[in-house]
Amino acid sequence: MAASIARRLWPLLARRGLRSPRGCVCNQSPRRSFATERRGRNLLYEHAREGYSALPQLDVETLCACPEEAARALELRKGELRPADLPVIFSPSNPGATWKLARSSTSSVRSAYPTCPATAPITCVGLGPLLQHGLVNFTLKKLIHQGFTPMTVPDLLRGAVFEGCGMTPNANPSQIYNIDPSRFEDLSLAGTAEVGLAGYFMDHSVAFRDLPIRMVCSSTCYRAETDTGKEPWGLYRVHHFTKVEMFGVTGPGLEQSSQLLEEFLSLQMEILTELGLHFR
Repeated sequence: MAASIARRLWPLLARRGLRSPRGCVCNQSPRRSFATERRGRNLLYEHAREGYSALPQLDVETLCACPEEAARALELRKGELRPADLPVIFSPSNPGATWKLARSSTSSVRSAYPTCPATAPITCVGLGPLLQHGLVNFTLKKLIHQGFTPMTVPDLLRGAVFEGCGMTPNANPSQIYNIDPSRFEDLSLAGTAEVGLAGYFMDHSVAFRDLPIRMVCSSTCYRAETDTGKEPWGLYRVHHFTKVEMFGVTGPGLEQSSQLLEEFLSLQMEILTELGLHFR
């Protein structure tokens, strides 16, 4: 969803001199071996990816090959999405030309690409930071108005907190950045606010009368993602970014948790609708 937001918002910046990278994942086959993806991903993630969950897999090749069918499959909140609109979402990237335009404009995106795109830090200047802060503030304000309690969480957490969330900080390779154990033992950088929020509720009880609990947190996220240097590009799949997280605590059983999940989904749809974005 974050990638879709980026692709739809870039045209707004293009009017002021910044062009969209227009990255595409169409060449990724849904039937490809998971041997490569398994590296650096936790066991629960692989459990879901390999078909042991009720969630269907996304067939991106079908979306790219049949844009009319893809358009009909989209749940729309911004009027009709025509097949002609899809090339903006599914289009081959032109990194050389895009980067030249970006660096020559007043609002620039700078990194060491293409020298080392997998690890290079990214600096946004001008409209980019304003867009980021505006989206974060817009989302926080809306969720707080809906009854969410705002929180801040630490970036550095102990391994037990990660493991409680189904992550393995000491795996090799790993998505998680670990601090040098010779200096600070058992500390890692969080890839999502979910870890810190779960750690806040770890090992203490919550009164049933207070459930469900709704929390919201904007945090810096650190993710290794990949060590190939091929997948990250531009502002897509970067290793350091800001994200607003909705987090809930419910009682045992599926009824309350399912209701809260539907509430979260409804809020996401409402947020994207107010931003004028197509979504699925």
